[in-house]
Amino acid sequence: MTISFNNRGAKTNTSDLITLTRWIAGDCSNQKQAFVNPTQYAHIHISFRPLPFDFFSEIGFYPEQVDDIQQPYCCSITFRSNPQQHEMFQGGLEPGNKCLIPHNGCPTDVVSEVKLGEYTWSSLDKGMDIKTHEQVWCSTAEPLFFEKKQSFADEISVSNVGETLC
Repeated sequence: MTISFNNRGAKTNTSDLITLTRWIAGDCSNQKQAFVNPTQYAHIHISFRPLPFDFFSEIGFYPEQVDDIQQPYCCSITFRSNPQQHEMFQGGLEPGNKCLIPHNGCPTDVVSEVKLGEYTWSSLDKGMDIKTHEQVWCSTAEPLFFEKKQSFADEISVSNVGETLC
């Protein structure tokens, strides 16, 4: 996974990109949420491990999601910065059937709304029929809420982050 940074036509701020990459680099779990309400939430473990800069010639991560129900899958996430709200980044999956997972034997396109803080990650995922674009499944009415268990921020080379903006 590489990070796309969409600031709606505005110039990308290097400090925002450094913050985003450091915040996303880590190992997260929704264990508390799943234990409080196990009928509504599966226990999911998400990890974003930084890759060496020269792997993509830009900032990249190896993402992995593991739960008891589905196979791990990887998708590309686009984030955008809100200059008035520096404590959070918002984003989502690339549109257009770029993240397909099976549901009852049929492929579904995952549509996801993501919010990322320094120690938290929330995601509301929906599975859409790839032909009709109707919603087939949804994670829940509320977003999944993950807490960072381990940070990999020290694996991010700050000098390389600035190179991606040139």
